[in-house]
Amino acid sequence: MLSTLGFELEFCPKENTCNVCDGVGNIRKDYEPDTDECLCDTCNDTGKIECLKCGGNGEITCPICGGIGCEECGSGYLECPECNGECMMRCPECDSDMSYVPDEMETYIHSVTCPECDGRGSFHVFPDLLTSKFGTFVLEATVSMPSNDSEGGEFVSNVFSSFGDIQNCVKNLVHQIEHIADSAGELSCGLHVHIVPRNGWSNEMLRKLIVAWAEWGEDLFMEEFSPNKQRIKSYSRQWGCKKDIVELDKIYDDDDSDFVNQVFIWNDNLDRDATLNLLALKKHGTVEFRLFDGTLSEVEILQAISWVIDLIDCLYEDNTYDAFYSKVLEKEVA
Repeated sequence: MLSTLGFELEFCPKENTCNVCDGVGNIRKDYEPDTDECLCDTCNDTGKIECLKCGGNGEITCPICGGIGCEECGSGYLECPECNGECMMRCPECDSDMSYVPDEMETYIHSVTCPECDGRGSFHVFPDLLTSKFGTFVLEATVSMPSNDSEGGEFVSNVFSSFGDIQNCVKNLVHQIEHIADSAGELSCGLHVHIVPRNGWSNEMLRKLIVAWAEWGEDLFMEEFSPNKQRIKSYSRQWGCKKDIVELDKIYDDDDSDFVNQVFIWNDNLDRDATLNLLALKKHGTVEFRLFDGTLSEVEILQAISWVIDLIDCLYEDNTYDAFYSKVLEKEVA
């Protein structure tokens, strides 16, 4: 292994139904106005308050004439758009629905947003403590889900210099999160692999990687790993300048520095959400492979990482493709 490597694995946590609202998101209680019980002090459980925009008048001063009177308003006033002239508005504190149930007790049903789950109806399942000597767990907004893109988890590994350490890390990682991660959400997540040669990136090495990815690398990786189409569309876009790079490689001949500088001018095609993110060089000193789907399969994670390592190691060879083919494509497993 002629490089150092780190990776990030996003995962969608499982959800447990909120035991306060039973998954509804609202708390509904029978309420009798004559009792002392009051769920909302702002509206006294009526569900409505005096309109804040018109002050309960049902009208506002015409913004065109300032209340003098014009063809638009006639009298100088317009119906309040907030309450539609009803003088009252929905209570912003409890955002409640007060529905009357005709019975002897004059019972009302009062509905307020569940304070425990804040209306979600469920909780993501995170253990009290996730620890690993191989990296750090980050529980924050990192993944994109069909219905909610604001909740997720991510494991950020340490930097590794041997494949054995990577294998131990992945085994430990999968064991820790397999019981809390939602398998149905795996393809909404990503596996991002950061890598750098042991001696850092030279212009010659960058050029060989860029040309290899443009000529055959991206297509080969896409065919092998078949990433989720939605992720490719939004978070791991294919390079749009591959033909230009191949032509540029012929134009600049042996001038590695000018070639690399010209490629970096094409940021629209090679931004941070590309299958191969070169802009990570400026922030982390690495290149980032972003095309892999998140998965809980130890074998799939190691295969993806193994392909990245082999590609970078083969950049030292005269014919990168032939070296990569003999090293990787003949493997049955990672």
